[in-house]
Amino acid sequence: MLTMIWAEDLKHGIGKDGKIPWHIPDDVKFFKEQTIGNTVIMGRKTFDSIGKPLPRRQNIVLTHHKNDLPETVVAYDDFGAVTDLINNNQEQHFIIIGGQAIYQKFIEQSDQLLVTKVNQDFKCDTFAPAIPDSFKKSKSVTVLSEGSVPEHTFETWVK
Repeated sequence: MLTMIWAEDLKHGIGKDGKIPWHIPDDVKFFKEQTIGNTVIMGRKTFDSIGKPLPRRQNIVLTHHKNDLPETVVAYDDFGAVTDLINNNQEQHFIIIGGQAIYQKFIEQSDQLLVTKVNQDFKCDTFAPAIPDSFKKSKSVTVLSEGSVPEHTFETWVK
């Protein structure tokens, strides 16, 4: 199974200056719950913004600069090899966690999208892909704003 997970602002922004421009504790908790025990796939910029391999997950990084990654990270330098890995391991759950180019490349072959919609504009410079018509929203849960945490909605989209 291939899932994509991201949080986006009102204008589909997912990042600014190499960072996530908001802090939403229950979204962080949701991300951990969905990814722990699974294989996460990310691009090099996403890996660098996290700064280290995510614990209790197999970390795959798409990059042309494999040599300076920690040895616990599996590096691939082309999309085709990662697609083959996913297709040849159907029983495994793979989760795409970013960034923009990786989302664009894999969205059509994804089975599920987990999208947190943040009800605010953060003037982002990196964006989520448009959700294709082949996906239908199957779940939506809104959390009202509290203090500095903006209103946000957890959405599940399936094919």
